[in-house]
Amino acid sequence: MAGYSKLLAGIREKNPGKAIICTEPLPAQLGMEVRSLVEQAVEETKERGDQNVYFIALNNGKPLLKARDYVDGRTHPTKKGSTKMAKYLKDKVAAILGWELGTVHK
Repeated sequence: MAGYSKLLAGIREKNPGKAIICTEPLPAQLGMEVRSLVEQAVEETKERGDQNVYFIALNNGKPLLKARDYVDGRTHPTKKGSTKMAKYLKDKVAAILGWELGTVHK
């Protein structure tokens, strides 16, 4: 977790005031332990005063992507898998960033 916390600190240093949105790694087979480490790093960053850091779970209850959603059945999402992820994240990211969906942002 120390490595991920350091990564978040480096991102923050280069992007002051910007939202940092973290997700658990894919695929779900990486397990809850990895998800927990990412989530803990986000929470610790918030505890240190940076409230503009967020965690979005991808595999609540069941994996978001199935084996057929990966190019090799295991690690790299296909176009369909990437689209499924984007649709899942769209409203969550929009809420964090205060976007009104259907408008163009630059």
